[in-house]
Amino acid sequence: KKAMNDFNEMAIKAGFDGVHMQLCLRPDNGHMFFSGPTLRSDGNLMDAFHKLGFDSISHYQLCASASGKVPYADMIPHMVETWDYCDKQYKSPYLPHVSLGWDPNPRYNGYIDSVVTDAKPELVKKALLEAKKYIDSHPELPAKLVTINSWNEWTETSYLLPDDLYGYGYLEAVKEVFLGE
Repeated sequence: KKAMNDFNEMAIKAGFDGVHMQLCLRPDNGHMFFSGPTLRSDGNLMDAFHKLGFDSISHYQLCASASGKVPYADMIPHMVETWDYCDKQYKSPYLPHVSLGWDPNPRYNGYIDSVVTDAKPELVKKALLEAKKYIDSHPELPAKLVTINSWNEWTETSYLLPDDLYGYGYLEAVKEVFLGE
């Protein structure tokens, strides 16, 4: 808590309004996980959240909760369901997270049966539109912020950077949704 307070004070001294501190949940670390239609939370995490002074909650890589080989189109409703659940479950503000894809297998010797396939830019755009709809329908949120996983997680097939397959498609989707261009 002292480190967070010091960081905030340094930002204010530098001329900023302060720092928005966000607790980032993982779907597989026991604090919050999603498996099919079942969601569960850990109350101790929320106690720590309040004691430390976080401003909001989000997730890290919701696609990591996939069980088996799941098409990205099927993950979108699960992302939205998770946001709605967290909004109702927690008294603290929840800001939506959009995952781009998931396949951790390049990092392992054996096969991990948790893969999200076909994360095409048009589907990622659909997920981003859902996230924008969520933040626009929650004017009480402390920030209009959507987290996206990730900029360059090449070994997990979760990246925004241009590639040979989709070019600038992912970045164009972000631009269209949030800048209206």
